[in-house]
Amino acid sequence: MNKNNEFLKEINPSEEEMKTLKNKLLEQKLSEKDLKKALEFIQINEETNKTYMFSVELNGPPKHFKRHRIGKDNHVFSPHGDDLMSLSDRTKMSLPNGFIPFNGPCELFTTIYRQIPNSFTAPKIALAELGYIKPTSTPDYDNYIKLISDSLNGIAYTDDAVVTFGQVDKKFSRRPRTEIVIIGRYNRLYK
Repeated sequence: MNKNNEFLKEINPSEEEMKTLKNKLLEQKLSEKDLKKALEFIQINEETNKTYMFSVELNGPPKHFKRHRIGKDNHVFSPHGDDLMSLSDRTKMSLPNGFIPFNGPCELFTTIYRQIPNSFTAPKIALAELGYIKPTSTPDYDNYIKLISDSLNGIAYTDDAVVTFGQVDKKFSRRPRTEIVIIGRYNRLYK
């Protein structure tokens, strides 16, 4: 299928999950013709639509999306261009050679580990490492995910429009980093 076999972990729905899906479809009161088409789609989906998962860890302080700025001559510029390229390049280096971006629905899970502030006492550091104290200051979670999602375009998936679900968790750590897990599909049905 592609050169990612050692890198990607295949995830397949159980037979029980597929039976449940088929039963829910039967409850939809479709015409016989539409029901046949839907069941055909599910069968093709089972045979050709494999789901894979991979993860990437990017060491260093997490990058986030920054607002556009207006220069002295009223020219609007994007201050995150370098961050976007840096994140894209770092992600690309983490992927195996010949990786083919997902072209089907994807789910994006991101954990942002921010540096523990120097002002924290020893007990606060311990609580932060355990996840009891989390960063509640800016940058906001959506500024992180926007930059990450955009930077993975054409690298992890064909376009960020194929991301159908996302989750972000902000935490503290002595080792700042960004961990990304992507669950995606290669599918001829999603061209």
